[in-house]
Amino acid sequence: MNFPENKTEIRKLISRYKSAMNKEKKLHGMISDGYGKRFLIFWLYVVLDDTDMSLEYIRWYQAEFPDCGGEPGQTLSWAILLHRAGLPARKKLAEAMLSNWFMLPAILGENVAAPGIWYGSNFQHAEYVEHFPAAFFAGINVQDKEWIKKEYHSSEFGQLRDDYIRLCKRLDSTSIVAERIKILNFIRNLTELIRG
Repeated sequence: MNFPENKTEIRKLISRYKSAMNKEKKLHGMISDGYGKRFLIFWLYVVLDDTDMSLEYIRWYQAEFPDCGGEPGQTLSWAILLHRAGLPARKKLAEAMLSNWFMLPAILGENVAAPGIWYGSNFQHAEYVEHFPAAFFAGINVQDKEWIKKEYHSSEFGQLRDDYIRLCKRLDSTSIVAERIKILNFIRNLTELIRG
């Protein structure tokens, strides 16, 4: 995705994406959004840095896509937008961290070893982060990075990463369906323990 050069162009692109989704819902009764506009708007709001509009969009998104799993950049953007607004954002940041092992270290300019687990999606690979637009990285400000660094290096987030690797390795080592379902449920609920 090519990010617009200035805030006026970003606002225009957000407006076009929203209009396209609203038109699709009006015509078909639903929004399929195969292009992923609903995710990209989160990214654009990080660069735009408009708290009120981003919170309005988050509310709309939650109403329209209550079961959508999202993608790592969108989840990270969501966490940043909540944090900027002074709202609880740690759980969303933890979700972002587990959605792509390499994303937060890349933003912090740190290296991280691959966890040695199977990835179920191309969103989880290191290469995913290499495709982030430079404008998005530039839109993550110093305060955002300080917050991300503090949380990423906290003992709670470290334990979460350890638990995630342990569970993924257990999942890889069993073919018993009931056991796999149990482990997957543990993995899905890992971030529930994060407060804030």
